[in-house]
Amino acid sequence: MRASALSASPFLVWSLAGFAVRSRAQANARKEMGTFLNSPLRGYQGADWYERFGSVEALQLLEEISSSRAAKELLDMDKMRSAIERWPSAGWADSRQIMIYRTRLPIALVTGVFLQEFEALSLSSPAS
Repeated sequence: MRASALSASPFLVWSLAGFAVRSRAQANARKEMGTFLNSPLRGYQGADWYERFGSVEALQLLEEISSSRAAKELLDMDKMRSAIERWPSAGWADSRQIMIYRTRLPIALVTGVFLQEFEALSLSSPAS
């Protein structure tokens, strides 16, 4: 390849040695990363999900699942509500606190959402 053809390419940035070091797509992806990271459509797979999940969101989920008969039978809603009401504002290095607020309570809430959705699906499906 001729050097002029390489340098004219809009998709590649070439180093002095002639190797492609970054494509335009990569450059655009880096610019858009901020938009992606700040998107409200995030989930558990996001490494910082717990930074955006607090007592307000937990209480909203608890209220949402409290209409589910299955969730009320299988989950200790009073204990969950009590934990949410005592939501800590500091001390996130404490292993017990991490276990309750970043592991057990979120899992219980997600289980409740699953039960509620499954229950609603079962009630709306015709009996076979």
